[in-house]
Amino acid sequence: MSTELRTLLDHLASLSVVVEFGDHLSDRELYTWLSEQLGAHIALIPDTIRTSM
Repeated sequence: MSTELRTLLDHLASLSVVVEFGDHLSDRELYTWLSEQLGAHIALIPDTIRTSM
């Protein structure tokens, strides 16, 4: 798995977001899709960000 994708998935996991059913996409396709979807639709709520896993 690419380093960029692993980092993105780790950050999402720290926010309690789990990605399932992405096996049909390549690492690049999954990273691109997630980046596009999350770029405009994520709003972090104060006091909900976990700093450790």
